[in-house]
Amino acid sequence: MGGGVPTAIIRSGQRIAGGEMKEAYYFSHDSNARNDKKILDMLSVYGAEGYGWYWMLVEMMRDDSDYKLDMQSKYSFNAFALQLYADSTKIQSFIMDCINEFGLFESDGAFFWSNSLLRRMEKKKKSANQGQMQLINAGIMQMHQKQMQVQCKMMQRKVKERKVKEIKKKVKKILKRTNTLNS
Repeated sequence: MGGGVPTAIIRSGQRIAGGEMKEAYYFSHDSNARNDKKILDMLSVYGAEGYGWYWMLVEMMRDDSDYKLDMQSKYSFNAFALQLYADSTKIQSFIMDCINEFGLFESDGAFFWSNSLLRRMEKKKKSANQGQMQLINAGIMQMHQKQMQVQCKMMQRKVKERKVKEIKKKVKKILKRTNTLNS
């Protein structure tokens, strides 16, 4: 087929445990991310498995409303390991290395996140806001156009009414003149 990845948000349903549907959202990432210095450092230690874990964690961040993952719970790393199909000790080491060694993630001790994802989501949000503003402005312009049309019609009616009154006055004057002439 060919062509690039669409830049618009794509929603699709995904089946999750229990057969229920969950919304899935598209987010952009560079097709050459594997060549990034930080990613290469991580790949040198964790290989393709680590690359998969990294993107799965970024996807999990994308699904969170704040785009951050909580790491303060006693069982956070167990939960991450479950979702990444790996051992919790390995995942904890991996995440800590992504924060402290590779600089792929940032952390405040309670949460960790990807600055790259935050920037992309902020850009998406601004773009969506601009699109909404364009729609609002288009709606306002349509309302103004309709108001102008109504005002023009009202002015036309007033002009017609004035002309009709003027004509009636003229007709009355003419009728008076002819009546006085005939009498």
